[in-house]
Amino acid sequence: MFQPIVDLESGQTIAYEALARGPEGSHFEAPTRQFEHAYQSGRSAELDWVCRASAMAAGMPRKVTLFINAEPASLRVDCPADLVDTVRLGTQRLNVVVE
Repeated sequence: MFQPIVDLESGQTIAYEALARGPEGSHFEAPTRQFEHAYQSGRSAELDWVCRASAMAAGMPRKVTLFINAEPASLRVDCPADLVDTVRLGTQRLNVVVE
């Protein structure tokens, strides 16, 4: 899911923030439940990388600014090999801000 970030003076969308959401109506719809389960199973960094890669692959217009949240623990974990190309392409096409 993408939340627009709007310039209050002009009313124009100037960026987007990527939001992790699970299947609607499921136990994992809320990101807190997704990450709670991932932490309990030792896979939080993997879930975090999947969320970041998914946001970058979502087809945003070229050079749009995209804010992506990151779990602190995953910042010390290398990107999984199967996501490297997606993340590399995303960072080339978009202005990515990791927060």
